[in-house]
Amino acid sequence: MVKFFIPGTLDYEAAEVLGAIREHLGANEVRPIFRITWEHDGETYTAEVGQPEPVSHGEPVVAILEGPQVYFVCTQNHGALRGKPILAGQPATRSVTYFDD
Repeated sequence: MVKFFIPGTLDYEAAEVLGAIREHLGANEVRPIFRITWEHDGETYTAEVGQPEPVSHGEPVVAILEGPQVYFVCTQNHGALRGKPILAGQPATRSVTYFDD
């Protein structure tokens, strides 16, 4: 397992940043997610915090959060600071890996 982090933040800032992203998106208060794998239109995607997001292989994923019936995959320009997150439907989700407590 991996210790919780938000890329580009100091350890003591990470929880505060995660809380701000949760509030912005209306995400559930659950353990932070490190990695998620889901299917969409016959393709399988895996998003991992700190790695390029899997849809366009662009910006690093800064957070993965659980919302109502969906997971939010966030980069700086998709859900964290601006814009809409990448959505992974919960019924299409194949695996979820949480950070260590």
